[in-house]
Amino acid sequence: MILEHKQAVLARLREDSALVNKTFDSEVKSTNGAAVPPAYCVVYTDQGQREVERLNASQTRANFTFTIHSVGTSAEQAQAVAEKVYTQLLGFKPTIAGRNCWPVRAEMSQSVRMDKDVLPPVFYAVDEFTLSSTPA
Repeated sequence: MILEHKQAVLARLREDSALVNKTFDSEVKSTNGAAVPPAYCVVYTDQGQREVERLNASQTRANFTFTIHSVGTSAEQAQAVAEKVYTQLLGFKPTIAGRNCWPVRAEMSQSVRMDKDVLPPVFYAVDEFTLSSTPA
């Protein structure tokens, strides 16, 4: 179930032509020796928080958190990637077999920061989104 939710979010982000080859799952990997793009996003997914009925202990709802780092060579570039991410995800209601999904909602946002631990330094913004679903 985790995989299906994650794939839906990654696919939605990659529908934007600006993010299609610039959306990474958990780590940034170059393809065929190509350089890492100057602006991109990295998606981290938790294992989901599951809720159950009190009386019969059947699962009623799952909440998945997606933490997305939008990265660029400047603060403006990182913010532009973050804006694309918001446009793609906020209110998005995926179709997942066997699940009824709720619209994605934004939960948290952090200011753009500079990461001087990498060379050359990059700027990044962190945003958190939640996707909830119930059994169909």
